[in-house]
Formats: sequence, structure tokens, C-alpha cells
Amino acid sequence: ASSDAVLAKLDSAELRFGMADDAKLAKLLDPALVNMLGFLASPSPAVKEKAMSILAHISKRLKADATLPLPLQPLAKLYANPATAAIVQNFALVYIEMGLPRLTSADRAALLPTLLIGISKRPSAQQDTLLGLLLSALPILPLPKTKAQLGTAPAATSPAAAAAAAAPNS
Repeated sequence: ASSDAVLAKLDSAELRFGMADDAKLAKLLDPALVNMLGFLASPSPAVKEKAMSILAHISKRLKADATLPLPLQPLAKLYANPATAAIVQNFALVYIEMGLPRLTSADRAALLPTLLIGISKRPSAQQDTLLGLLLSALPILPLPKTKAQLGTAPAATSPAAAAAAAAPNS
């Protein structure tokens, strides 16, 4: 599609976002937010600029109403995809960071580990953000409270971990 055709679609999307009340905006965000982020990787500067303008509007609306849910599963999938452009990953992470506190504790605890996969290969700014998200979620994560519970954790598969779990608590 030509830049003009894409810009016309983005103009239409901008109008839909601008005219939507909060309930309608919540429905528009899934899948529109992920799709909008994809336009940031466009080779056309005009398309990128229009997408940024729409995302700025969405961000203002989201910051004004902390109850609006974000499509975090699709955002996490977009973020985790190694083929995703760096700018798209960065923006996906911004929206994930904004949306995580809006989730229930159980949903947050379920989503967070998927975001940490491959953290060592991420840019340091992303690592900092992810570790901040992890630290803020520690109170709700189902962590073992005793040595004995460590043996039942899925990560305790090495012989040393198994021996440590079998050792009596002191």
C-alpha cells in the first residue's frame, strides 16, 4: 500500500480514537494498539509521524483513566518477537509498563515471567524497565517460602538443586 493510502487509514483511525468514549476506546485498543505500534517501523516518515501523533493521543487518554485495560497479551507477544523493530519493542514495553498495574495480581504474576525471557539479550534500558516491573511484582509472585518448597519449583531440576531441596531445613 502506498503511503497516501496508509495515511488515509491512519486518519480514519485517529478520528475513531478521538471520537470514542472510554468504553469504546477500551474495545478499540485490542487489536488497534498493537497494529498502531507496527506503523512505527514504516519506512515513511509521514506514516511514522502520524502513528506517533495517534499514540500520543492514546497515551493521554490512558493516563487520564487508569481503569482502561490494555491488550497486554498481544503487546507481550509483539515485544517478545525477535523480528519486531527496536522502536516498536520500546513502545510496546512502555504500554506494558503502563498496563501491568491495571491487571489483577494473578494475571500480572502470569504475564511477567514471559516478559523476562531473553532479558540478558535486551538493551540495558529495557532490562532496567523489566527488572523494575519484576521488583514491583515480587510481593504478588508465588515464590517458595521454605527450602522444602524449592524442591517443588519447576526450576529445581539440577542435581544440586534437588540435593539442596532434600536437605533438612536448619
